[in-house]
Amino acid sequence: MKKLKHIAILLGCLLLGGCTFLPEPVSLIQAPRPPAGKIEEKENLEPVAKRFLPGDAILAVPDRPVGGNSILEADFDGDGSLEAAAFYKLKGEPGKPGALVLKKAGKEWTLLEDIKGIGFDVGWGAAADMTGDGADELLLGWSIGASAGSTLNIFSFADGSLKKIGQENYHELELVRPEEGSVYSLAVWARDFADVYRVDMLSWDGSRFVSDEKLYPAYFPKVSQYYKARTAEVPDAAMYWYFLAEAQVKEGKPEEAVTSIEKGMGLNMIMPDYGKFSELKDEISAMLEDRKGLDAALYIPEPDLTLAIPIELYTYLAVEGSPGTSNEYRFSASIKPEGEERGELFDIVIYPKDAGESLNDKDLLKLFEDDRFIYMVKKGWKNPYPPDSPAFDLYSLAVTKKDEIISSLKRGSPVQKLENLEEEMLGAKINEAAQKRWYVQSGGNIEEMETITINESDYRFMGTDLDTESKLIQYFSSSFTNEAISAYVTHSGIRAHNGRLVQPNADGGSIMGYEHVQILQMKDAGEVKEFDLKAPLGDTLLYETFHIEFEKTKAGWKISSMPGSF
Repeated sequence: MKKLKHIAILLGCLLLGGCTFLPEPVSLIQAPRPPAGKIEEKENLEPVAKRFLPGDAILAVPDRPVGGNSILEADFDGDGSLEAAAFYKLKGEPGKPGALVLKKAGKEWTLLEDIKGIGFDVGWGAAADMTGDGADELLLGWSIGASAGSTLNIFSFADGSLKKIGQENYHELELVRPEEGSVYSLAVWARDFADVYRVDMLSWDGSRFVSDEKLYPAYFPKVSQYYKARTAEVPDAAMYWYFLAEAQVKEGKPEEAVTSIEKGMGLNMIMPDYGKFSELKDEISAMLEDRKGLDAALYIPEPDLTLAIPIELYTYLAVEGSPGTSNEYRFSASIKPEGEERGELFDIVIYPKDAGESLNDKDLLKLFEDDRFIYMVKKGWKNPYPPDSPAFDLYSLAVTKKDEIISSLKRGSPVQKLENLEEEMLGAKINEAAQKRWYVQSGGNIEEMETITINESDYRFMGTDLDTESKLIQYFSSSFTNEAISAYVTHSGIRAHNGRLVQPNADGGSIMGYEHVQILQMKDAGEVKEFDLKAPLGDTLLYETFHIEFEKTKAGWKISSMPGSF
């Protein structure tokens, strides 16, 4: 079975903004990809599943991961054929949840398992290889309550049936795997108190799920990001500084953790108490002692680059990046002394080799190139601080280390990257929806072009597979809600003429890599979940952000944003 990837939990965040109908011009810098052919619809297993439901049950769509529906196909027994897991709820309030596992023998489906759940809803329903045996495990999360959270059951096929091999309580959950790997691990967020979470990474050790500290450096930057947001909102709460420092230790950044723990210890320490703060500070001090004389790795995600920074400069070096005007990506490294303005140290500019022409900047010097990009540097700034000031001395030290830092530049991350199941499910869903949109915009299966002028505007008749409203709605309906489809028809200018649909003459495509989306922020409103996402633009280092909404319907999670709005 084709594996799905990766979610991102950014807890307690608000959305940045809304969507626009047309993509930004930057998404059409390169020649757009032509639309793929018409998306083939999958076999409808809903009638099959309904035959096996308990008499007082209805099919149910799991709350997470977003992108799924009430029926999940996966190879649970490893025989190369797909089984089906159908999620359900008993009627009534509250309706107990459960899941049926169905197997096809020849042309007939049979009931393999009827798994009875707990709580009041199916909070999680997914399939992934958790044990490394090449077969998928079934992950079922049962929603218990807002305070109690949820319980995750993990089932694996053995001796002709599914056996429960793991159970974890959680409030938020991610399934992640190494970028080049196929075996997933759990990122479990369990609420400790208020909005403080205990986070752990769990992997299969052959007999059970245990803490996996090897994954901490790759995952805990996300935990640090969460607590940085909390400290920014409530800077006088010592507990947030403590848990930020703890997360920074686990991601391997004691240079940042020491600042966080000292800020927390300067406030009123109630929970955790002073003893816990002192223990963590001692651990951080020991880590710093072990790293004396070593460089710290600074990873810059957007261009996927790493710099080696001398320890004594690490906390004072600030890096800011942004896209340029010619498909290039630029980032500036500056020294930021405490209480002073930034003093620029050097700029790095990366641009695609197929950009057509080099950047016209006489101060740029070429560093190196690889098969895709050329890397340039600009480093001609003078010390901006008053002589004999601490800031002047700090900048002077940075200047002596500048060439060493620049020469350390390399592609990639210092730690393994993790893929995320929900993110890839979203990417697959959005990519399929985008392909459908472009297919419709191209007119569908047009064997011979027929054009017509209506009110002095040029139209063409749509292909035979999309030439009626019912055909168009059916084609879009597996990806979009009816309201989103109706809005698209109105905005796109599609109309009926003599019993057939016509559309304005236009074609298009996009270089947006929707299948590689990353979640920036999520707003959870229960049946509706809103995402701010970013996706790469073709073979560049540039990204474009967009806003999209998903709505949970009886048929599964569908996009409620209008086709063409992303």
